[in-house]
Amino acid sequence: MQTVIVTISLVLVAACGERAIPAGADAEPAPRATWYQDVAPILATHCMACHQEGGIAPFPLTTYDDTYIVANQVVDAVEAGIMPPFSAEDGDDCAPTHGWKEDPRLSADERATLALWIEDGRARGEPATIEVPAPPTLGGITHSLTANPYVTSGYDDQFVCFLLDPETTVETWLSGWSVRPGNPAVVHHAVLSSLPADLMPLARNAIGVGNDFPCSAGAGAPGTSVIGAWAPGGQPFDGGDAAIALEAGGGLVLQIHYHPGGGVAEPDATTVDLRLTTTPPAAAFAVRSWGNAGAAPQLQPGPYDPTEGPAFTIPPGVGDAVETMRFTVPDGEPELAVLSAFPHMHYVGVGLSMWVNRASPAPGEPARECLVNVDRWNFDWQRQYLVDAPLAELPRVRPGDEIELRCRYDNRISNPFVQRALDEQGLSAPVTVELGESTIDEMCIGLLSVIEVP
Repeated sequence: MQTVIVTISLVLVAACGERAIPAGADAEPAPRATWYQDVAPILATHCMACHQEGGIAPFPLTTYDDTYIVANQVVDAVEAGIMPPFSAEDGDDCAPTHGWKEDPRLSADERATLALWIEDGRARGEPATIEVPAPPTLGGITHSLTANPYVTSGYDDQFVCFLLDPETTVETWLSGWSVRPGNPAVVHHAVLSSLPADLMPLARNAIGVGNDFPCSAGAGAPGTSVIGAWAPGGQPFDGGDAAIALEAGGGLVLQIHYHPGGGVAEPDATTVDLRLTTTPPAAAFAVRSWGNAGAAPQLQPGPYDPTEGPAFTIPPGVGDAVETMRFTVPDGEPELAVLSAFPHMHYVGVGLSMWVNRASPAPGEPARECLVNVDRWNFDWQRQYLVDAPLAELPRVRPGDEIELRCRYDNRISNPFVQRALDEQGLSAPVTVELGESTIDEMCIGLLSVIEVP
């Protein structure tokens, strides 16, 4: 390495104290990146909201000392695309037209800066104030509904639902919502759904507002309509000028996936923040779901089908299972603008792609458009992806169009999520996986938040 001739006296802090370097002595080149000037601002933008004391991440990254000891781990996770957790990405044959709002991923220059910091010795730099960001919050909150305390224990994941009541007396519009776990250490993810008004009295009497009841690992509880989902690291959902209608007298169901991790946890009392109004929005959105086809004609032939025809079957020991599904949007449906996408699979899943194949593309529209693509599915980090485009430019779905999903699975013991599923079931080797609600079963679902276009 070429040295730099220093013509002024420098002070070097050594283990035994301070000693002066004589004028004219050789010195190491200045570091190309330092913690305070270069690294901390990157981590504050992309990482510290979770990686802070009391945050949902397993260790903080808010100080020089915190980051120094895990620097290589951080860079490896960033380069591997594991962190920040954001699974939507462009695929070889499925690249969405638009980007995503609140995309936390680092740029190539930011990733290079982290690598340079490590390469040059992890220099501290000139001390400066580091503003640690607060977790993202929803603006304009009108209601905060908290589930009654629930204690989870043991090692097995649990799916528990809670009945909530926004106490609406007229049609009400929900334009934003967020989840605040009471015990972030055990709340893995949550799904918020609306309960029709005609079911609410029965639910209120049988369950009680705020109380828990058992539910499955699916996208929502029976009789409900999914509003959206939240996972650690996820942003509050903000529909802006679009909102979803809640019936007068209707309720909400909050499904929580608890991941206890052993022992007896402290109680969790998760809160859902809502932004409600009785003023009709500029656009109404709803959630539509496609997927989970178990037979023809929607389920297409796959590589491991039985001889009698298409079946959702993932044999043990295979790493290249693919299930493809196609759904025709029926006549009579309104034109839909896609506001967001939420892909969903279980432990065996490794990738999901979703397209709209248009029957009659409008001028300038592609005949086949990718809506969302996940090449490295991670059951631990599920989130809703909001399309970063104005309403007029959102992808459109019309009657006669075809929604296509392709889900990929790895049912080998080398898949760490398969190993986890087997451990939870007390099994020692992979088994045949079929379509179903339990964790050892599989799913292939794409939920879209859509706006009806007049």
